[in-house]
Amino acid sequence: MKLLSGELIAQKIILQVGRNISQLCLKPRLDILVCQNDPISRIYLNKKKQMAQKAGIEVVAHNVKNPDTNKYLALIDILNQDRAVNGILAQLPLPKNVDLKKIIWRIDGKKDVDGFQMKEFQPPTPAAIIEILRYYNIAIAGKKIHILGRGFLVGKPLEILLKKMGARVSISDILIRKRELIKNIKNAQIVVSAMGKSDVLKIEWFHKNQIVIDAGTSVQNGAQKGDVGQQILEKVSAGTPTPGGVGPVSVACLTRNVYQAAIKQMMR
Repeated sequence: MKLLSGELIAQKIILQVGRNISQLCLKPRLDILVCQNDPISRIYLNKKKQMAQKAGIEVVAHNVKNPDTNKYLALIDILNQDRAVNGILAQLPLPKNVDLKKIIWRIDGKKDVDGFQMKEFQPPTPAAIIEILRYYNIAIAGKKIHILGRGFLVGKPLEILLKKMGARVSISDILIRKRELIKNIKNAQIVVSAMGKSDVLKIEWFHKNQIVIDAGTSVQNGAQKGDVGQQILEKVSAGTPTPGGVGPVSVACLTRNVYQAAIKQMMR
């Protein structure tokens, strides 16, 4: 099995972003809205801060106390008008009483560096998956690619991007019938899992000629885990590890979006 590590890819992106930023007359700024102490959220928040600062991006975290939708919207309105702010994102997951769709569409599209609106920027995690495939010279056009997970963070935007690149894409989630799920996985040349469930996929559903991209993350007993177990990775021809696979590249793609946002705002 060939291990598709994302660490070197992330380092190259951060290095290039840092070089580009060093030539600017300003320091790009990313503002992050935070309200929960979720383990996965905390991991990615720390990684975002570390990588952004390494690239020369200022990071400002706003702790939203006793959060509700209106508090988020009010803060976003302020940040939208602040010319010093180049990128805005709400760290997920949000509390159940906060309307995620309202939050996403309230953010100025020029500052939507998480790419949820898919107007100005590509979402970092789907972009990271494509970066990994390209880096390891894995063809996309014409390939049968199955995505596990219909989420708006990864599954749905990734489906759109891959289809634009000529891939033959199918998508499903764990709610479909088991027989259909297994068939979809076995028929795919590339499987992308973005469910956030570490105990669903079985080794017998995969074959040795497949490539598996693990974009799911969960925490068990304090340890970060992906959707794809080690036995599955050892069976297939190539796959990404967790941690060290999609995650670091995703954060690096976010920093690139912040840099691009700063450039676009300078030109307007």
